[in-house]
Amino acid sequence: AGLAFTVLFPLMYLFTPPAPVHLSVVFAEISAFFLCTLVVGFVSGRIRQERFRYDNAIATFHSLSDALNHKNMNLQTALDALSEAHKKLQEFDKTKTEFVSNVSHELRTPLSSIRSYSEILLNYDDIESVTQREFLQTINSESERMSRFVTEVLDLIRIESGKQEISFSAVRSEELLTESEKIIRPMAMEKGLELVLEKTEVLPDVRG
Repeated sequence: AGLAFTVLFPLMYLFTPPAPVHLSVVFAEISAFFLCTLVVGFVSGRIRQERFRYDNAIATFHSLSDALNHKNMNLQTALDALSEAHKKLQEFDKTKTEFVSNVSHELRTPLSSIRSYSEILLNYDDIESVTQREFLQTINSESERMSRFVTEVLDLIRIESGKQEISFSAVRSEELLTESEKIIRPMAMEKGLELVLEKTEVLPDVRG
């Protein structure tokens, strides 16, 4: 528009010249319009450049925003996995504590029986030979029981690793109760308690 007006302005003077016509004024006005045209063109060019930079900045911002959202999703996924692993670790720690407690309990019982019978044999000289032999048999059986328990713990580890299967068989209830009575009797004697095992009719076997 500025260029067109710069060309048309002198033509307007030529076809409809005002009175009087000063060429210097016409030239000055034409130059002013021409300079305005140059300035407007320069400003519009800068505006286009800034618009281009603005569009690039917006595109970069959206790209960074998408990348940030993607990283945030990955971080949330990693956080969820870490939380799940922490939960499993807590469960494993609880299981380990219970396992150690059970092992300690299972070892404490035969050890207490062995210690009690051993102290009785060491502190009393007037024990009958039959009773001494019974105590020694109990000590021996409890030692074997501890050995079996250690073997069972190792078997349990192999079972957990999938290298061994559990096999069930018939267990005689009467023998199980009799062995338990022998184990508990010395601890009852230490407490001044009387332990009585009442045997009734033949008990059925259990599977274990």
